[in-house]
Amino acid sequence: MPKLPSATLTLPPDAAGRLDALLARLLPELPRRRLKAAFRARQVWVEGRPAPASAPARPGAEVIVYEDEPPRPAELAARPLTLCYEDEALLCALKPAGLPAYPLAPGEDSVASRLAARFPELEGVGDLPLAPGLCHRLDRETSGLLLFARTGPDFEAVRLAFEERVVEKDYLAWVEGPLEGAGEISAPIGRPRGRGPRVQVVQTLDSPEMRKVWPAHTRWEVHQGAARPDPVGPESALVRVRIETGVTHQIRAHLASIGHPLWGDALYGGPAAPRLYLHAWRLSLPHPRSGAPVEIALAPIFP
Repeated sequence: MPKLPSATLTLPPDAAGRLDALLARLLPELPRRRLKAAFRARQVWVEGRPAPASAPARPGAEVIVYEDEPPRPAELAARPLTLCYEDEALLCALKPAGLPAYPLAPGEDSVASRLAARFPELEGVGDLPLAPGLCHRLDRETSGLLLFARTGPDFEAVRLAFEERVVEKDYLAWVEGPLEGAGEISAPIGRPRGRGPRVQVVQTLDSPEMRKVWPAHTRWEVHQGAARPDPVGPESALVRVRIETGVTHQIRAHLASIGHPLWGDALYGGPAAPRLYLHAWRLSLPHPRSGAPVEIALAPIFP
C-alpha cells in the first residue's frame, strides 16, 4: 500500500460531483497519483466505510484518508486528553473542537479512542463497540464535556437518566446578534429525505417532507459581560443554552431558526469563524450507583 499523509475533513456545504474530484481540490498537497492509489487500496473512508472514487460527494460527510496503518492503542493513549471527572463509575473528558467524539472506523483518532486506550477495562461497555462507555455525543466541531460510564450497569443507569430527562446539559454559544434577554424554543426538528447532514425546524411531528421528526426543546439566556473572542464581530451575543432533548444539531438549528445562527456554523448560515463557537460547559446527573447529584462544570468561557 502507498504511504499517504492522513487527513480527516468534513465536506463543505456546497460539495457536489465525484468524491475523487472534490478531494483533489480540497487536498492539493496530495498528488493525484497517490489519491488514486488510496482509493484503490480502500484507504479513503466516508462515514465509517471505504468509498470508491466515483462515490458522490455529500455535503457534511466525514472523510478520512488513512496512512498504511491506523494509530496503535499505545500511540492513542499517549495523545493529550484532559479528564475533568473520574470515579469508580464515571469518566468525563474535555473534548477539543475538531476532534471527533467517537471513531467512524477502527483506529481512528477520537476522544473515545484515546480514553479506551488509557482505560482498556472500558471494552464492551455500552452499545458502540468503537466507543466503549460513551453516554452521549457532541458534534466534531463542538468542544466540551463528554461523559463515559465504566461498567455495563453504570452505562444502563446513565442511559435511563438521559431517557427520563434528568440529565442537565448546558452549553455556551456565540451567536449572530444583537440579542438580549432569555427565551425558549419548542419546535420539532426533522431530518429531510436524502442523506445530507442538515436538519430542519418544522411545524409538526408529522411533516410529510421529513424522513424522521423529533420533539425538541431549548432554553437560552444571554450571558452579559463576556469578552468576545477575536474572530467574533461586534454584532454578536454569548448565550447560555440548556437543552431538554438531545436531537442532532438541536442548538444550531433552533438558534438559526430565530435568526441567530452560531458563529462558525456555515451549515446553518452562521458568520465565518475559525471554529464553531459551541461549548458544552456543564453536566449534572444522578450518580449511577448512589443516586447522589453529580455536577461537572468548567469555567463558563470558551477554551
